[in-house]
Amino acid sequence: MQGMFAVVAVVVAAAAVAMGVQSARRRREMEQAWAGLTAQGRCVGVRTTRDRDASDSGFGGVTRHFQYEFTTADGRVVRFEELGPLGTAEGDTVTVRYSPVRPERATAFPPRDRARGTAGRAATFGVLALVAAAAAVLAVVAG
Repeated sequence: MQGMFAVVAVVVAAAAVAMGVQSARRRREMEQAWAGLTAQGRCVGVRTTRDRDASDSGFGGVTRHFQYEFTTADGRVVRFEELGPLGTAEGDTVTVRYSPVRPERATAFPPRDRARGTAGRAATFGVLALVAAAAAVLAVVAG
């Protein structure tokens, strides 16, 4: 039984580390897009997914995925999807920000205040670090 606790703890720690890496990667992509070029884009579709446990909890459980399309400065038509700003509907015109090197990593979110972004990022990594550390301690104690 102790071995099972150790395995679960290692999996939880690994998941927390993976979430931190993914969060840092997406934040870097957003910052590159915000520092890049802008283009007029259009919301060409909205797809809704329901979370697995939404029916059990009765809370939220719905995620909206927005598909955007825009033309880059060099004339390429690019389509991308993101969990977009609420209030956007199919057919709406949006300002798209993108890196000329990787336009498929564009965003329709406006740039964030740097101080607020740093505080949010620190909070996210702090929580993930605590989860990973607690799981590592549990793995050592249970192992």
